[in-house]
Amino acid sequence: MGFFKRKSVKFALKLAISLLFLWWLFFQLDWQSFLETLSELKFWHILVYSLFYFSAMLVSSWKWQFLAKTKKIDLPLFSFFKYYFGATFINNFMPSFVGGDAYKVYGTGKAAGGKYKEAAASTLFDRVSGLWAAMILALFFGLSTGIILEKQLVAVLNLGILAGLVTTFLLFRFVDVAKILGKFLSAKKVSYFSELLSYAKDKKILTQSFLIAFLFNFLGVFCANYFLFWALGANLAVGEFLAVVFMISIIASAPISINNIGVKEWAYVTLFGLFGVPVELALSVAMISRFIQMGWSFLVLPLVVKSNFCQTK
Repeated sequence: MGFFKRKSVKFALKLAISLLFLWWLFFQLDWQSFLETLSELKFWHILVYSLFYFSAMLVSSWKWQFLAKTKKIDLPLFSFFKYYFGATFINNFMPSFVGGDAYKVYGTGKAAGGKYKEAAASTLFDRVSGLWAAMILALFFGLSTGIILEKQLVAVLNLGILAGLVTTFLLFRFVDVAKILGKFLSAKKVSYFSELLSYAKDKKILTQSFLIAFLFNFLGVFCANYFLFWALGANLAVGEFLAVVFMISIIASAPISINNIGVKEWAYVTLFGLFGVPVELALSVAMISRFIQMGWSFLVLPLVVKSNFCQTK
């Protein structure tokens, strides 16, 4: 099967998954109740959510800057913040986050004088470390709140997260992956993987990247989402919320649909529904967060383009 044919098949499968979840949601909704729930949103709610969102983006940019500096890419924090927003805009039109990450790699690599290999490593490990942090938080709160013992679905998902976390961490930390890949890939491709894997061998880098990732999750996942639920009138205990919200962020990041459309909404409805949150309310939060983030990516785009243009002059 040719390259473009494989891409077409992959896109078709992702589109089918998105449509399947959206079809399921369509028949779950009480549309009148859904519109009434959306009407509860006030302008100041959007502003507060946006404050959490921008704060989380700034923290995430800081983590990426820290990782890049270890690869001798020394750029201002604003540069990383700018490329993050450029990537979020691109991802609005791409079937996965790969397009946005490619933009981030190209932008930082070019700005650093052609250090594309190092830029790729810092960008990818920024994503990997963020995923690991979310996995740790999902497991911690699932166990500490006892929800994992009460809800079978939460228990099953936590087992999957635990297996994924342990497997990937051991693979990155203790297995000579580069040597194994060297049997199948070119030396140039292996060198890219070696740059990425070097992060997992350094305890100091791992610790600091995890701490920053925890802060990002606190602001961008916990605070932002809990505020929206509160704003729309949800009566949801903090322990119940913590038990599933990080799990939802992991599910939403899975590259199995078009820009996680349908999958994210399904996760909100299904997991928060375990605690009695109405379908309409959970879906409202998922959609409001999606559209606020998309809106900001469009509004900030002119500043990103202007900054990139000035940089290349």
